Amino acid sequence: MDTVFNTINSLSMLKINANMVMMENFHHIYCFLSEMKIHCLEGKRKEAKQRYSEHLDKYVIKHLGQPLQKLNCFLDGVKACIAQGVKEEDVSFQLAYSKKELRKVIEKYPGKEVKKALEVLYSKILKHLSLEENLLPVVWHAMEQELLHQYKQFEDMISRCYPGSGITLDFSVEDLLNYFTTITQLYQ
Repeated sequence: MDTVFNTINSLSMLKINANMVMMENFHHIYCFLSEMKIHCLEGKRKEAKQRYSEHLDKYVIKHLGQPLQKLNCFLDGVKACIAQGVKEEDVSFQLAYSKKELRKVIEKYPGKEVKKALEVLYSKILKHLSLEENLLPVVWHAMEQELLHQYKQFEDMISRCYPGSGITLDFSVEDLLNYFTTITQLYQ
């Protein structure tokens, strides 16, 4: 099993999308070891599951940054500004992070564009993943959960750093859930 794990690590160097290779292979090993139920390999089964989960998270985070990339970058800048000692309520007075700049970034993400970006993301995921492992629903659900988490962070950051501004995202949690459901049904 150590040789198998090392081989998977070396194969990931050959592919463009290392996290996907690692995720699928460790998922396969985890399923295999779960079926075999060999007591002395229980530690390797747990390690395979842990590494599968770790690479699933990395894959999701890497690819999920794309649909809302400029908003992510903007809010990362806001976080950095706060980390440098600027008070949350004073962030909006920074030229690069003013209310006007935030509105400009948010305008780039109307609901229609977010849905379109998610459709592109889904087709990318579909191309990346092999059909044998049947990980598409798992990865897509993880993407959904991560985007909902990001959305809540965006809302929270906006409400704390731009209080009373009335600035909101053009789409809601319900809209996001509908986008994911619609896209899933469209490709089935």
